[in-house]
Amino acid sequence: MINEQTDRINLKRFNKNHCDLIYQLDSDPDVMKYITLGIPRTKIEAQQYLINRIMKSYNKGDAFGIFAAYLNSTNEYIGWFLF
Repeated sequence: MINEQTDRINLKRFNKNHCDLIYQLDSDPDVMKYITLGIPRTKIEAQQYLINRIMKSYNKGDAFGIFAAYLNSTNEYIGWFLF
């Protein structure tokens, strides 16, 4: 399982309780402008994305998937990375 840390960020697996993290980014039209042409996700859509895409991404092996990124200095969620 990946749990990588650099000097600045820490990558961790999402879990089913992280819907608010996905919604935090995906409800912002500026974040979504290159993904969905600026159409933000609803909370329900964020939950579906978490379950249907993110959680299933871990089925490909321990080093693959979509991982939450946190700043080491504050533990603030800053986004995600796909491996």
